[in-house]
Amino acid sequence: MSKQPAPEVTKEPVAAPTLAAHPPQAPPYPGQPSAPYAQPVENPGQTLGIIGLVLNFIGISIGGIILGVMSRNRSKSVNMSTALGTVSLVWGIIATAFAILGIILFTIIIVIAIASEPSTTPSYFDSPSSYFN
Repeated sequence: MSKQPAPEVTKEPVAAPTLAAHPPQAPPYPGQPSAPYAQPVENPGQTLGIIGLVLNFIGISIGGIILGVMSRNRSKSVNMSTALGTVSLVWGIIATAFAILGIILFTIIIVIAIASEPSTTPSYFDSPSSYFN
């Protein structure tokens, strides 16, 4: 008797069970705890965005810009909404631009006011003796 080679056994991949394969669960009886729900994932940049908005609101726009950028980066890293960070960033940039324009305008007004002030050096016509002659 000659030995024949054993046939090769090939393993076929087994598909993972789908949700449709499991029967639906019946609702729990009164007094029984229900199945736990998945916890919502919190946006990691949300808190920084809110703090940036508050800083912008109270007038610290540089802090709003910095926290807006940090908020956007953290939210992008987990593919979540960057809305609060964007609002904080844009609001901070606009507020900073207005503050710089206000400082420039104030400086120009002060320089013009100082330059147009009347001279305090005495002249011939300002002498007291000219009033009585």
